[in-house]
Amino acid sequence: VVVGAAQSHVDRIWRSGLTAAPTTAVVGIAGGDYNDAIEVAAEAATLVGFELEGGVKNVARRDGIGTLLLDAVTTIGRMPDHYVQAVGGGPGPIGVWGVAERLAADGRFGGARPRFHLVQNATHHPVHTAWQAGRATLEPGDVPVSGDGAYADVLVNRNPAYALRGGLHDLLVATRGQTYAVAPEAAARWRATFTEVEGIDIMA
Repeated sequence: VVVGAAQSHVDRIWRSGLTAAPTTAVVGIAGGDYNDAIEVAAEAATLVGFELEGGVKNVARRDGIGTLLLDAVTTIGRMPDHYVQAVGGGPGPIGVWGVAERLAADGRFGGARPRFHLVQNATHHPVHTAWQAGRATLEPGDVPVSGDGAYADVLVNRNPAYALRGGLHDLLVATRGQTYAVAPEAAARWRATFTEVEGIDIMA
């Protein structure tokens, strides 16, 4: 098994023990970013006949992420008014949106859906660019060639699920959502504040 990652991400890969298993090789892509790792994995999967897990098209992945909303409503007793998430490809907010729709239809936690707020890096924000321009599709100029300078480099995705049916554009329309591009300095400041207040590092 070969695990591909951007070279700068290799030390972030979680695994039990200090080393990978003898049957597993962790390969760092020199000068690469998160999106490069996705593309290399796709090519490798094709060569050996593996099927990719599907990303945003994987319903199990979407529902798995959506369980955080289930935890939230059982803790606070109702649907939240707002939902904020940093976004790269989009499975996170799309998964939560799907669970919000089901909870609203159920009615036990209120029928109102939360308003979605999607946040991207100031240096790499194709979703923010397209939404602020009022477009339902991405244009080539919306997507930077590289993720250089991105504070949250794991959000660098050159093919976000924006225009497809049930994707980020539909989500933003349905929830009266908003998008933001956040500079590294502001992200670092609010990261420290969140850690202090909530005891959780949002980048961990």
